[in-house]
Amino acid sequence: MNTEIQLIEYDQIATEAWRRFQHAADDRADPFRLVTFVSVDDLGRPEPLTLVLRGAGDMHSPSLWFHVDRRSSKVSNVRRRPSVGLLLYDPSEHIQIRVRGSAHVHTDDAEADDHWAQIEITADYIASIKRTGDEGSPRDQPDPRMASISTETDPEHLKAWRANFAVIEVLVEELDWLQTIDTHQRRAQLRAAGGWKAEPLDP
Repeated sequence: MNTEIQLIEYDQIATEAWRRFQHAADDRADPFRLVTFVSVDDLGRPEPLTLVLRGAGDMHSPSLWFHVDRRSSKVSNVRRRPSVGLLLYDPSEHIQIRVRGSAHVHTDDAEADDHWAQIEITADYIASIKRTGDEGSPRDQPDPRMASISTETDPEHLKAWRANFAVIEVLVEELDWLQTIDTHQRRAQLRAAGGWKAEPLDP
């Protein structure tokens, strides 16, 4: 077994999972920052894509937040079928977390306003919000060919950009934790309804 990486004990998994979510929401370098988000389209097919984790609660307030373009298909998917799945993976610690939960779209409420007030208005972010298509979401890293901070920050421009901004909040209901180191594996299922107690599973 690789002695540099330790398997997380079952009674520490819940704490470690939520600590990692919170860290990833604040640190662009964290592997959990980029999340595979799976919704269901109007034909009943799974639609996976990568979103940036923008905020995380804790075991007592188990929500994860993502910024999206309100015109995108994922917004209509969530409004039609709120059940979603997430996949997070850290290759350095050999940790995979699958999340199941219920999603809600915030557009013109206090939650969306709060997230909008906290974001850094970069030119790249604005360009993605200003697009006219139905698909796409703001990218986490600004395009190096563009100015890092937009000069178009007058109230009318900001109002137009805000109109295309939305937040998807995922209320986490269940986690599936898997950590594999050499030939050793530790897998557990944790549910909000069960107080996030880790139930060991066969890998």
